[in-house]
Amino acid sequence: MVNSPFTIAQARLAEARQLPGPCHDDFLRLSLTLIHGPPFQWLLAMSPDEGVRRQVIDALDRVLERAGLRSDRLPLSDEIADVPMLEAWLVNNARQSPVLHVIGGPVWFDAARWEALDIRRERLAALARSRLVFWLDEEAIALASLRAPDLWSWRGGVYAFLPAPVQGAQPRPGVEMALPTPPRGDPGPTS
Repeated sequence: MVNSPFTIAQARLAEARQLPGPCHDDFLRLSLTLIHGPPFQWLLAMSPDEGVRRQVIDALDRVLERAGLRSDRLPLSDEIADVPMLEAWLVNNARQSPVLHVIGGPVWFDAARWEALDIRRERLAALARSRLVFWLDEEAIALASLRAPDLWSWRGGVYAFLPAPVQGAQPRPGVEMALPTPPRGDPGPTS
């Protein structure tokens, strides 16, 4: 049963609140795009933590169900031998599911596979009329931008789903961390 737009919006907000803080905004953006975007979309999602990725996909699926959209998942593995086999799976499953989650292993998308997918982009867009969410790691996304430039220009968005920062954790080089908030009643440093 498809719910009212208000009910769907409330479901999106409720699901977003259950996710780690850094996921909130991109979850709202991605869920809105999936529900209201065009029938064919190529979307990229990055989540280095498998648990967070599963949590986000499950939350998305609950929201999509309320919106009357079915989804399916394809974990990339050695069983998907090449890009033609991936394309066949996407085309076949797009007939039943308006949203397809393609969950990439860290080594599946090499330069040659991105180039092959880039060549097939127009046929894929014509035959796999579905919202394709590719869940990849940072390296695979960077490689896509270099080795599949035409497909890259078609991306509907790049979303990052990161775990909540651990208290007292040191930032990675080049990564900014938020400053701690002073306790209530403490006006902070004064001049």
